[in-house]
Amino acid sequence: MEYAISFLIGVISSIFATLIIRHVRTKYSSRLSFNGILDNIKILLKRMINDNFNPDYIITIDRNASIIGSIFAGFIATKSVLNIMTETIRLPDGTRKVKIIEETIPNDAVFNNKNILIITCFNDSGDTLKLVYEFISNILPSPNQIKTAALFTSISPVLKPSYYAKEVGTDIKAPMFILMKNMPWMLEGWRHVLANERKAVD
Repeated sequence: MEYAISFLIGVISSIFATLIIRHVRTKYSSRLSFNGILDNIKILLKRMINDNFNPDYIITIDRNASIIGSIFAGFIATKSVLNIMTETIRLPDGTRKVKIIEETIPNDAVFNNKNILIITCFNDSGDTLKLVYEFISNILPSPNQIKTAALFTSISPVLKPSYYAKEVGTDIKAPMFILMKNMPWMLEGWRHVLANERKAVD
């Protein structure tokens, strides 16, 4: 009798564990909705407006941010959306180095005495946002003000954006890499720019 009860408990526990795992996988693997992304962009917009910041130019970082930044610009009637591309190189010791692709750097005169908003989609380590922020900060003739924004940011990056919609680890429990691959435009055929580090989205 004890053996039968133990066996039954084991079976029930296995089924329960399987259901939990399936639930977690389903929760974290579902694609983010486009309307949800729009809602997050509106959160960024509201926080910027509350800060009384009015950008003359929006600088987006890489491809995902160019999508976010263009939509964001539509809400504030800003025509000037510029994109700076970066490249991440994995070094022999396993660390990564980020550099700006020079061909994508706008003309320095563009920034003269202007308010600049730098937008990234995913601010994980903060290294890329910090690199672009420092680069633009050191341009002469210099901008008037520079603010930063991210749709998603980690809790403690090296550079926390001035505005962000959701903080990964508090507002969102799913890890950053899950959010990256579940953006609504990450359909079959989408290719990551870090081709040597990440596989194409299935």
